[in-house]
Amino acid sequence: MVNRRAGAVDRQLLPLEAVHAGLRLSDGQLLLNDLDLRLSGGGRLRGSGTLRDAELTLRLAVSALDASALYSSLRRTRLAGSLRASVGLNRQLLEAELRDPQFAIDTRIVIEPTEIVVDSLRLAAGEARLVASGQLGLVDAGRFAVHGKLENFDPSRFADLPAARLNAEFDAKGSRQPQLAVGLRFQLHDSRFRAQPLSGSGVIDLAGERLRKADVELDAAGNRLTVKGAFGARGDLLTVSIAAPRLDPLGISGDLNGTLVLGGSSKLPELTADLRSTRLAAKGFGEIRGLDLDARLGDGQQGALSGKLQLAGLDLPDGGTVVHKLLLDAEGVRGAHRLRGQIGLPGQRDLRVLFEGGLNAPASGMVWTGKLSELTLSSVVDKGKPFVRLAGAVPLLAAAERFSAGPAEFVGSGWSARLERASYEQQRWQTAGGLRGLPVLAVLAEFPEWSESILEATRGKAETLRLSAEWDLGNSSGVAGKGKSAAVALPSGRLRLWRESGDLSIGSLALGLEEGSVSLLARDGHLDAQLKLRGKKLGEVAGEFSAASSADTLINRQGPWRGQLKLNVPDLAWAARLLGDGWELGGRLAGEVQLAGTPAQPLLGGELRGDGLVVHALDHAMRLERGKLLLQLTGDTAGDTRLVLKQLAFESDFQPMPRVLVLDPGIDAASLTATPGRVEASGQLHLGHTDGVLNLRADRLGVTQRPEQWMLVSGDAKLTLGAKALDVLGSFRVDAGYWELARSGTPQLSDDVVIKRQGLGKAKVPPPARLLSLNLDADLGRHFHFRGAGVESRLAGEVKLRSEGGGLPRATGSIRTVGGRFDAYGQKLAIERGILNFQGLLDNPGLNIRAMRTNLPVEAGVEVTGTARRPVVRLVSDPPVPDAEKLSWLVLGHASDQPGGGADSSALLAAAQTILGGQDGGVLTKLQRSLGIDELGVSSGTIGGSGRQETSRIASTSSFGSSNTTTGQIVSVGKQLSSNVLISYDQSLTTAESVVKLTVHLNRNFYLVGRAGSDNAMDFFWTYRFGR
Repeated sequence: MVNRRAGAVDRQLLPLEAVHAGLRLSDGQLLLNDLDLRLSGGGRLRGSGTLRDAELTLRLAVSALDASALYSSLRRTRLAGSLRASVGLNRQLLEAELRDPQFAIDTRIVIEPTEIVVDSLRLAAGEARLVASGQLGLVDAGRFAVHGKLENFDPSRFADLPAARLNAEFDAKGSRQPQLAVGLRFQLHDSRFRAQPLSGSGVIDLAGERLRKADVELDAAGNRLTVKGAFGARGDLLTVSIAAPRLDPLGISGDLNGTLVLGGSSKLPELTADLRSTRLAAKGFGEIRGLDLDARLGDGQQGALSGKLQLAGLDLPDGGTVVHKLLLDAEGVRGAHRLRGQIGLPGQRDLRVLFEGGLNAPASGMVWTGKLSELTLSSVVDKGKPFVRLAGAVPLLAAAERFSAGPAEFVGSGWSARLERASYEQQRWQTAGGLRGLPVLAVLAEFPEWSESILEATRGKAETLRLSAEWDLGNSSGVAGKGKSAAVALPSGRLRLWRESGDLSIGSLALGLEEGSVSLLARDGHLDAQLKLRGKKLGEVAGEFSAASSADTLINRQGPWRGQLKLNVPDLAWAARLLGDGWELGGRLAGEVQLAGTPAQPLLGGELRGDGLVVHALDHAMRLERGKLLLQLTGDTAGDTRLVLKQLAFESDFQPMPRVLVLDPGIDAASLTATPGRVEASGQLHLGHTDGVLNLRADRLGVTQRPEQWMLVSGDAKLTLGAKALDVLGSFRVDAGYWELARSGTPQLSDDVVIKRQGLGKAKVPPPARLLSLNLDADLGRHFHFRGAGVESRLAGEVKLRSEGGGLPRATGSIRTVGGRFDAYGQKLAIERGILNFQGLLDNPGLNIRAMRTNLPVEAGVEVTGTARRPVVRLVSDPPVPDAEKLSWLVLGHASDQPGGGADSSALLAAAQTILGGQDGGVLTKLQRSLGIDELGVSSGTIGGSGRQETSRIASTSSFGSSNTTTGQIVSVGKQLSSNVLISYDQSLTTAESVVKLTVHLNRNFYLVGRAGSDNAMDFFWTYRFGR
């Protein structure tokens, strides 16, 4: 025999996986040969047995027995040993001797017709021991007796319990009939709990509902508990004293001090209570702050009932606060009293209530009868008005197993609710009522902590949506169980929710709701539900559902169910708001989903179709148009449902190509942009499982189409979802791209500045549900142009991104510049070498950059090496000169000792550009680009001497060229026609003189300058440098 659902007993399963045995009948006896029982957790019982004269005898060898597989809270074991059993009609015997390296169990149990006798039970783990014996009568009064001893007993060795070292003796005796009677004595000595001292003793005598005697004293880590007296009969008093100033060592944070005095009986108790605590918190139970209780309940109907309960706060186990402040104040007598309460709720809400009534004590037990006279919940939105209030008093009745309320009328701002009745008795409940004109957005605004994202998405100018409802639900009706006369209570009743008026907006777009309703009907063990939604923008949504009910649940997990959902959305524009700002959606969506099988093993089927789909990412100017979608739900067997993406395809429309790409001689712009790009996706996902795959393919996809950031990408990728990891494998190539960095200069905090805000730091970042495995190849292609940080160049290269497990992505490869220039110090440097080498994390590539000012006798520039985090910058020149000379040639274009009137002005212009500049070159560079020029400057001198340098002298003291005519400020505008040809225009600011110059650098030592205008000349310059 095989058990396919084996498991621990505390999970309502049988910890037996399989049984195998050979049966042979011989000489009037049944022999069980090769008996093999396989237990959960890998344990095995093997041996043989004999059935003779109605008595079964078993001799079994135990191996690898795991106690945690039998009961999940026990520790793991690998017990082995022997087990002997004799099972007869009148007597059963069980003997076991089990061992593993840590544990030992020995026991002998005898079951007779009149009693069960545990001759011995010995449990040991190292020095920890439990030794016990006892008997339990099975007839008459069912008398029992237990005697035991603990020696250095540590519960944490055996189960998931706190650590302790207990040394104690205990014995108990009593009877089970006609009422439970127990006499218990215990003595603790030389013991510790959670490494704290523990001592105490106790005597308890319980007879039925009366505690005839209690004398218990416990002291743990300086915290004392004393229970003395009796309870249950007239004149009895039971005093409980608690002095626990420091509970933290015991696993409970905080303190508790006070006294409880109980008198009377359980049906008519008397109470005096005085408790104080600054804080009480325990793992899994939340936290109470500022507890202060002072209560009195006297004897008889005229006995005093008074008290006050205060709480400064109440938190849930997850840390959320449910009550910020609580104050309950009671006054009156047992038969007639008032209880007034004020509760501070999250979101600065106040709930105020007033109960009026009295306690009665009929033979069936204590009953409270009265009314709820006041109830007001304050509004968060409108501080001057309540969100909801009670219109009139509500009759109430509460007892140990009974409760009833109603009728009641609740009134809100423009809406109302009525509770016809609510009752519970003998596990039967029922409620009925109605709701009229509830404003949905107003309710969401009252509880922003629960619905902030929904409220933000649905905030619009449409008339607010109002809902109405009616219900009459319970489990009062039923059907007789099979073979039973008693009826089984089944859910029954009806519920209907419908749109009364108004509309719902997603952002600024109204859905144009015309109809909306949800109805539910439960009767005779069957549940039926319907859904209808219709709107001008939303379209139509219709659904039907039916399922079987049971006494335990509204929907029986083993019963059949069926359902159908139809969807027809003519325009998806409203759904863009759900994605957040910066998105536009469009297109039509229609489909149908069918449901069958059972809740335990559902069968899903159907498909969703989309046509004319549109996705616009406004922040990136990406436009996906004319999309198609085919999504299918399929499943061959119950519980195995696959979501199959058969088709998802879009065409990618382009914005005009940036001019820098149009001018690239290597780009065939017509072939790239003549037809739209395309992106496609397909794949499948196993619902309820952890495996799936998604394939992506892009052809000239316009991922960003802004004027300063324009890019077409092609490639494919495959995403594979596993049980513990998400694998991403892909390869992409840039067909054409232009990327201009935004201007820097926005103030930013230093890396060593950390901002701390209230509430931050408490939340723990959960570990990722799956690890990411990344394997991506990125190729910049041959037409990727970059401008930013002073660089203007074409980029090329490939980078491979890899990550395994939870590590950060690592990159290998290089990106290099092809030609281009670098603007620095007011000059345009030719980039001779620009390489970023990736051999690790993305944010720290290696640098190998060299930019030079060419066509000068000394070509100077900058070289950057090292890494992005630790760059090394140095000046270089050809031929080599001192750093001061390198800087002079780089900034001024001549040696540092070269005379010239405009030298200082040029240096100031370069400094100004550096100060005003950012990553984009600053204001001057922006002006140059907007005008289409390459050089713009102001210098001191003369029109006749502009551009001439006195680099040599002859016998005459006059300089080369015509004599100076005018001294003043000159504005120069120039355009680089090629790498060695510059045409410029100089205009004097003090006179009407001007000149057009054409400068041609033939090589690094020889260049010529032609002039036309106020000064007409042709100058030939030859330079030769020596000495330094």
